[in-house]
Amino acid sequence: MTAAPGITPGTDRRVQEMRAAYLLVDAQRGHPGATLGLRPEDFEEFDCRHIAEIILEAGRVPAGEEQLASYAEHAVRLLTPRDRARALAYVRRQPGESVDADEYEADARYPGPVCALNAPPAEPVRWLVNDLVPAGEPTILYGPPGVFKSGLALCAAAAIAGGYALFDLPRFKTGDGSPVLYVSEDDRLSLVTMRTEAFCRGHNWARQKVLANLHFHALDGISLGDARWQQQLLDEAAGLGAHLLVLDPLAHLIEGNENDASEMRRYTRFARRVSDETGATVLWVQHAGKAREGVTGSDRIRGSSAFHGAARAAYEIADRGDNDVGIECVKMSCAEKPVRFSVHRSIEVAPGNRGHWTKARLEYLGPKAAADQWVLRYLAAIDGPKSTEIRVAAGKEGIRGEDVSAAISRLHEAGKIQFRDGSRNARHWYLTEPAQANGQAGRLTVAQPAQPALATRGRLEPARSSLHAVGMQAGIDLEEVTGDI
Repeated sequence: MTAAPGITPGTDRRVQEMRAAYLLVDAQRGHPGATLGLRPEDFEEFDCRHIAEIILEAGRVPAGEEQLASYAEHAVRLLTPRDRARALAYVRRQPGESVDADEYEADARYPGPVCALNAPPAEPVRWLVNDLVPAGEPTILYGPPGVFKSGLALCAAAAIAGGYALFDLPRFKTGDGSPVLYVSEDDRLSLVTMRTEAFCRGHNWARQKVLANLHFHALDGISLGDARWQQQLLDEAAGLGAHLLVLDPLAHLIEGNENDASEMRRYTRFARRVSDETGATVLWVQHAGKAREGVTGSDRIRGSSAFHGAARAAYEIADRGDNDVGIECVKMSCAEKPVRFSVHRSIEVAPGNRGHWTKARLEYLGPKAAADQWVLRYLAAIDGPKSTEIRVAAGKEGIRGEDVSAAISRLHEAGKIQFRDGSRNARHWYLTEPAQANGQAGRLTVAQPAQPALATRGRLEPARSSLHAVGMQAGIDLEEVTGDI
């Protein structure tokens, strides 16, 4: 038998056998061990029996054998249900009896209960993006077309690949840099790589570090309804050691009636299989259904509720106007839901070609800063609205009324806005003069107008000329206002 790497001559035979069994599983699954030139036949002596022993003794390894404990832990995670059934069939057989894994399929499909006293120690929640995306758990981003879902997913993928904090916010740290497999059935390869490089320049991320860990399928005609494609993606995620698999958009990758939960369950099972066998997080990017009265939150996810049910984290993405993207967590199974927030996107484009991004950046805006921005923009476009009118308009943009009321109070106290008395004690709000606004300390930071061309879109677009004029009169470039967080 060929000596297995990692086995030291003279080491206890039991330790050698368990390490060899781990490497066997590793090689069979296409994990890094396969790159060491190992062959399954090299481990025939240790096959089923010692794989079973790894299962049974993963939590009971010899003292001082931390490396062995790590091997055992990883081996258990790599084993498929059929591997477990085959291994257990081996140790349960009578002397001279052959091993028939099919006879023990029930062990894999219908496991018995685990006594709480014998359960392994609880592990802390692991995060792919701290406080936002749990590691190894299906997660979904959804929203109507054109709200920058794919841009968010691509920026997050680049941050994870390079080991940078998402939105450059330390509390959203991602690790040291991890492989990412990104499947795009919306955009061609040249487009996604161009935008990735724009994010690198906008956030000052090392291009080589990010791109070396990003692996794309772009318009390759992938269908998750094809078992061969499922297996290929699984093998690729395992071979790369990917920490993230992005499926964008989900609607273009599935077959069958998307409203049929039983049909969609095969796709949720695939996501769980990827997570179980590779440890990778699967990120679904999905469209939202058409807006209907009384239908909000996760009920707007297009297609069957099976995806929301299977996801351990879900985020609704919305257009807040003037390049602000709203992000609200509607589900977080493993921790408290983060507060809703927005990001401001600044995209510089090449002269004469608005489709070619040269620099892109997403800047975090907390709920307070986002509400403050929105109120300022609204008052620049609409003269003299009442408080109620402002709250109603903000509600249509997905901003809570209490956040708007607090923003009005903050801006008024800071001297940024003022009111005229109306009938029945109504207050009609407007922007203050530059001297009055600039003479007060506030929570808003006003930046100078950016020189490069910006790719813009917003719901206040028809009023953009008046917005600009009023904003300049007040000494504020409203498109460049950013929140102080």
